[in-house]
Amino acid sequence: MQYHQRVDKLFVFVFGPLAFAAVLLVIATGIRRAITRFRSRPKPDQLKAAYDSYLRRLLHPQPERS
Repeated sequence: MQYHQRVDKLFVFVFGPLAFAAVLLVIATGIRRAITRFRSRPKPDQLKAAYDSYLRRLLHPQPERS
């Protein structure tokens, strides 16, 4: 009877840590992406400069430069 009890727990012993590691991997990847997004956001002055540059190119196109 002891053999059956060990075999029943084998699934938990083998796949339990594997599932736990997969969950940790998903959480760590999500945290990494959130940190990357937060750090790589442009500053307000960079946004303003990019918008001004876009607006200047839109209002005064120079097709010969491209």
